Amino acid sequence: MMMKTNLICTAIIFFFLAIKGSKADDFKLVVQKACSGAPHNTLCIESLNSAAGKSVSTDLGGVLCVAVNAVYKNLTDTQAYAKKIHATMKSGFMSQTVFDCSNSYTDAVLYTEKALTVCEKKSYGEVKGNLLAAMADPKICEDKFTLVPGTVSPLKSRNEVLLQLYGNAIAINDLVNGIKR
Repeated sequence: MMMKTNLICTAIIFFFLAIKGSKADDFKLVVQKACSGAPHNTLCIESLNSAAGKSVSTDLGGVLCVAVNAVYKNLTDTQAYAKKIHATMKSGFMSQTVFDCSNSYTDAVLYTEKALTVCEKKSYGEVKGNLLAAMADPKICEDKFTLVPGTVSPLKSRNEVLLQLYGNAIAINDLVNGIKR
C-alpha cells in the first residue's frame, strides 16, 4: 500500500512539472509569434522573456500586457535616471532640457499605466491609442536637444530603447487586434 501511495505521489509531481514546463514552452512559442512582426525582433523577445517573470501567459493578449509592462518599467527607469542626472547638472540649456524631459515622462507614465490597465481588462482596442500618446513624450524630449546645434542628449540611448519597446508593443497590439502590418 505504501509503495502504491509513493508511486501515485511521484506521478502527480511529474504531471505538475510537465505542465509547468509546457506552459513555459508555450510562452516561448507565443513570444516568437508575437515578436515575428515586431520592428525590433531581438529586443522584443529579450524584453518579453525578462519581463514575464512568474506571470507566464500563453495567449497573445497576455503577452501584449507583458510587453506594455516592459515599456512601463523602462519608462519609469528612464524618468528616474533623468531626475538623477538633472540633480547633478548646473543650470543652463542642458539642465533645463533634462528637467523638461523628466516632467514630460510623467505624462508618458500616465498613458502607459492606462494602456496597462485596459490591457489587463482585455480592452485591447484601447491599448494602442494610449501607447501612441505616451510614445510622443520621448520623441519630443529628443527633439528639444536639437534646438541647440551640437548638443548631444544624455537620454538618447534610453529614449531610443524606449521608442523601440513602444513600437514592439504597438506591433503586438496590432497582431492581437488582427491589424495587418
